[in-house]
Amino acid sequence: MPLIIKLDQSGTPALVEDHWHLVQEAMPTPENAACIQPLTRWQESAHSSSANGVWISGGDDTATLFDNGSPPPLIAIHFPRLADGRGFSTARLLRGRHHFTSELRAIGYFMADQLLFLKRCGFDAFAPAERNETELSDWLARFADLRSAYQGGQDELSPLLHQQRAET
Repeated sequence: MPLIIKLDQSGTPALVEDHWHLVQEAMPTPENAACIQPLTRWQESAHSSSANGVWISGGDDTATLFDNGSPPPLIAIHFPRLADGRGFSTARLLRGRHHFTSELRAIGYFMADQLLFLKRCGFDAFAPAERNETELSDWLARFADLRSAYQGGQDELSPLLHQQRAET
């Protein structure tokens, strides 16, 4: 079973087994398995199974995910290449405007140096493309080095300066 980096309730990252199956557009959906489906397939099957997650691209309309009343249990945002940053904005929209509280996963091509920024935008799970267990362990160690930021974000609304003032 593949591994991903996932934040626990306290925001601590860990390597965990991924129990979700990422379904590509041309692939059949596995029976009796938790699947992350492309947006078009998820919309077609949304009324038949609310247990499936959905993966979207950075430019997709996030409002369509909430049309049927109940949001999916997992939303994965696909980063098709390193230079595509639309997924960061999409994550902020999902967490801020739509108040999505379930798992928000980054999938595809992003760098270890971007993990803190992804977390700050609201992601709580990370499945980078083409990474083995050793590489993910290295990413996890690098994630631990990236702990605080000066600005407020989706993960911590008040800036570091205000947090320090509150502690004194």
